[in-house]
Amino acid sequence: MKTVVDTYNVVPGLEFLADNPEFLTRETALLVERCNAIYIPKAYIQKLLDFGIEHPDDERYPGLLKIFGDILERPDQQRHVCHHPIIIQDLSQNSPEKLRLSHYDQSKHEYQAVCLALQLKHEHRVAILTDHDGLRALALSDHIPVIRESRQTYTGRYTITLPEAQAETIDYENGIQLSEWQNLVPDKPELKPNEFVVFEHQYSNRFHVLRYDAPNHRLASCTAKKYSPGILNNIVPRNPGQAIILEALLAPVEDIPIVIIEGAFGTGKTFLTAAVGYAGVESKRYDTIVICPRDSRLGDDIGAVPGDTFDKTRTKAHSVIDNLQEVIRLVSNVKNGKLASYIENILTGYCDFVPLTEVGGRSLARSFIICDEFQDMSRQQARAVMTRVGEGSKLVLIGDLRQINNSRLTPTSCGLAYAIKHLAGKPEIAFVSMESKETTRSAAAKALAKYL
Repeated sequence: MKTVVDTYNVVPGLEFLADNPEFLTRETALLVERCNAIYIPKAYIQKLLDFGIEHPDDERYPGLLKIFGDILERPDQQRHVCHHPIIIQDLSQNSPEKLRLSHYDQSKHEYQAVCLALQLKHEHRVAILTDHDGLRALALSDHIPVIRESRQTYTGRYTITLPEAQAETIDYENGIQLSEWQNLVPDKPELKPNEFVVFEHQYSNRFHVLRYDAPNHRLASCTAKKYSPGILNNIVPRNPGQAIILEALLAPVEDIPIVIIEGAFGTGKTFLTAAVGYAGVESKRYDTIVICPRDSRLGDDIGAVPGDTFDKTRTKAHSVIDNLQEVIRLVSNVKNGKLASYIENILTGYCDFVPLTEVGGRSLARSFIICDEFQDMSRQQARAVMTRVGEGSKLVLIGDLRQINNSRLTPTSCGLAYAIKHLAGKPEIAFVSMESKETTRSAAAKALAKYL
């Protein structure tokens, strides 16, 4: 990678390193084109080690202990990522900058980061890498620039518009070889596993969707119809995004066990997921629909709720329940007089409502697992859910990075962003980002998706 002249020397926030321990070892560092060096206060290391010791059951933290343990053992206290130095540095005991922060709690990581940045400021063009509001405010008050973590730009799909005559020459039924695709779009970066390509006809609303089959080096035809139970015959995708969702959800668990759907409200994310889940349990592909709702409701405490765990958790899962009820009304042959009791039997017989506090330690086998509003879950909650997928299960993560209702989370620090960053583009994962123009609710919903 090229180095930009006059780039920043960076002091990372403690919360950034705790959430991204692999930052010090992975091949491509975030923000590498904007950083000459990463400076870390030495006091951070023990805090990170203590942080890991407090979480011995999380499989991520043994790696964290090893990374920072190795750093402490190195005599030169230095590592490199893409030839960019990472330097562990003590704070000068006689630093005059300490007096400027004498009112601040010196045990907090904000103090450590700003002190080091102020010391480096005399010799370097320094910035602080953080999403932490307290550290950000303190840094800006001392005129230190703040850099946020880069946002994910991969969308899981690529759209190409072809003239009608050329579009008709492509064999969508059997797919095309990778070499043919590269000749067609020579400037397109390398496709990622399970990336979808939408072929749009230039002068019509027609489109075709192919999926990149990485092991066979080809763009494969979609197989949703092949694996779709008859119960879904009346549910037809209205746009390319919905066609991609159905393809990913209906794919065999052996091929795609995890699906991540991100996008604006009204694009059919939850409805299509509920439809495939219902069809899955009706066709015996899955034993249970597991619904794992967010813990918070727009940041408000709803107070005590009567009933057992099933009842309490169910009150927080109305986004999925409402869509599931609508699906059942559309696809079932039950008459209106018996529909309410039939829907209730489905909810109690096929659905398992699992709170995040109880998901740890479980292995969810032969289950269709739905996690809606995933943008309101923390990274720790996201890891707890994602590691529970058992044999024969499909996990579906749904959310919108523009609708975060948890004041403690940001579009780069929430569970959905964490999942996209670490999983999108991997062989076992299908990821799609829905577009605002694919809203299908109403004219008002389309307007809101555009303006908000």
